[in-house]
Amino acid sequence: MAKRIFVVGFDLPGDEFEYVEFNSDQSLLDADIVLYEPSLGGYQGFEEYNGRPLLTRDGSVRIVENIRHWKSELAAATNAGKLVIVYLAKPHYCYRYTGQQQFSGTGRSRVTTNLVTDVSSYEAAPNVSSVEAKTGQQMKLAPTAYAKGVLFGNNERLTIPAERGQAFTEKCMTAAKRLGVALVRTSDLFEPARYLLDNPDDGYAGACRQAIFEASGEIVTFPPPPISSKSQVAETTAGG
Repeated sequence: MAKRIFVVGFDLPGDEFEYVEFNSDQSLLDADIVLYEPSLGGYQGFEEYNGRPLLTRDGSVRIVENIRHWKSELAAATNAGKLVIVYLAKPHYCYRYTGQQQFSGTGRSRVTTNLVTDVSSYEAAPNVSSVEAKTGQQMKLAPTAYAKGVLFGNNERLTIPAERGQAFTEKCMTAAKRLGVALVRTSDLFEPARYLLDNPDDGYAGACRQAIFEASGEIVTFPPPPISSKSQVAETTAGG
């Protein structure tokens, strides 16, 4: 049975993805895999405050509901054992009305001030207290953590690797470039994974992780595994 893949807040080409709008009340427990990109859901304002958009009063109410919904759903999906992937897109900020007012003065001099507060596109991401945008391929989160979008291609798995076709479609490659996602062919991952299972090697594992982090919208090129002494002995014995 095919797995259900929900894509929240952005669109990906391909019939295997189910697009879910940011302002939807869809439950993520219906999905097997969730792809979420932090955003403000397209809400716009016609005014500015401190150089950032100020949402309309209607948008100010709705975005709070949306953020609360997705924060709860992402946490529930994770706790239920779903695979949840959050793409580290550039953070977006705006201001919204809080619904509160302050009054100053009396009589005809009385002034009403509508209170506003800032909103971040990352408020729906659980366990992220703040986000700091960086140039390059990574984004810094607080608490400090680094993450990377990775898509695995396991095409024609019953065919020997040398005879397999393209692991990723052109549409998939285009979307990966737009999102800065690393593409990993499972056939390329096989030898590094087998080596690390037999030979715990922090240096080589770090080099493999670095190769993934440095790939942005392209297929990852893993460093060749070091030849272990165990494999050298086996080859010498076979040759002798």
